[in-house]
Amino acid sequence: MSQCDAILKNGVFNTVITNNNNSTAENLYEWLKSVDYGTLQTAQNDGLQIGFPISGVPVNITGSISNAEFQNWKKAVNQGRTRVFTNEEANQIVEKSASPLIVKAWRDCVIPPPNTGLFHYVSEGDAGAFTILFRWAPNSPDDKAPTVAGFDVIGATAVNPLKVGQTITFGGITVLFTRQKSSSGTDLYPEASVVLNTTKGTVAEMVSAISQPVPETPPFQVQVFSSQGPSAPHPSVSVSVPEGYKVVGGGARVNYHEPGNMLTASYPASPQTWTAMGKDHEGNSPATIDGFALGLHDPKDEWDVVIVPVDSPPANHPEAVASVPQGYVMTGGGAFVRYQGEGNLLTASYPIDSQSWAAKGKDHEAPDPASLTVYAIGVRPRNGAPNVKMKFFHFTSDIAAHPSGQVQVDSGLKLVGGGAIVNWTGEGNLLTASYPQGSAWVAAAKEHIRP
Repeated sequence: MSQCDAILKNGVFNTVITNNNNSTAENLYEWLKSVDYGTLQTAQNDGLQIGFPISGVPVNITGSISNAEFQNWKKAVNQGRTRVFTNEEANQIVEKSASPLIVKAWRDCVIPPPNTGLFHYVSEGDAGAFTILFRWAPNSPDDKAPTVAGFDVIGATAVNPLKVGQTITFGGITVLFTRQKSSSGTDLYPEASVVLNTTKGTVAEMVSAISQPVPETPPFQVQVFSSQGPSAPHPSVSVSVPEGYKVVGGGARVNYHEPGNMLTASYPASPQTWTAMGKDHEGNSPATIDGFALGLHDPKDEWDVVIVPVDSPPANHPEAVASVPQGYVMTGGGAFVRYQGEGNLLTASYPIDSQSWAAKGKDHEAPDPASLTVYAIGVRPRNGAPNVKMKFFHFTSDIAAHPSGQVQVDSGLKLVGGGAIVNWTGEGNLLTASYPQGSAWVAAAKEHIRP
């Protein structure tokens, strides 16, 4: 057995390549003659792909030999109708059965050297492992092989390191290296350097680091759920998303008749529920209200969804801003005016940038200081993958007693949230609607009692 064939004494070939005086082809044939079917099955389960050499017939190399086929070949052996594998057949069996790391090292060894002197081949394998075959090709018949003067390895561990005084032969010496996984950073396995100093020169190799695989961003599918509350002076409704969904945005619409009914709340009451509220003001005006919840389908809990609330101090015109934590992308937000007396009504609940949500309210006609809670909703993949990217679209309506408008997202994008602000002056103008409609966000407001 040559030094190159010795490389095969790993994995499935450990019990097949046994005779040091035989070639790989001869070892394969002798092993196949000597084993029983159970041993052959075990070897096939470990990856061995082999066939039966019959005189005058090409070998069909396979990994699924039946017991009947094996016994028929055994009879052919006894009848003298078999032959030894050819070198080409043996090479095919090796390449189909051994690991890529072993095959690469073996092929590098059996290929004649391309030049003279000291040189090497590198083969990279799984789990950060790699091998280096160091070889010496003499310049003349009396050119003696070099010996090792030093062997230095950084970033890896040599399983069978070269030792000072060891001879680098024509057949070569294969060294196996392993690397420990990195505990931090972007590399899964570190860069490694190997330097071999010999009495006839030096070879050096830098094996590149293996980068951490980038996790894949989980699916991001959003669906709108809605419900309508009964007609009332102070209508309200809560919309719950089904199991496996998480609220990432929402909206509301008061279906009023004059004199009017305005929004006081549109907010995430829980990770699975969106609540909307309205009220008539300084006059009886019952109305129904529609609530809308935008739910992220996350049955595998692959997304971390946070709801950040911030309370304002009581004021006639309360306002507050909430922001999602670093690393999260804001998808939506809401607000709840917590009035106690005559009433305090929403005039704004909208995104001010990619991380923050703002809300405002005001009393109207009758003083009623109130606190306001604003909510910002953010998402982040749990697996550390790149987060989704958000794009904001904006529309400003004309000045009107009952201003309204809508903004459409670009084709190919998903609507996940939206908001509105009434740019009021004078006595005031109050929100009556801010909700999703297809791929658009719709908003409306009205003056009340006074122009």
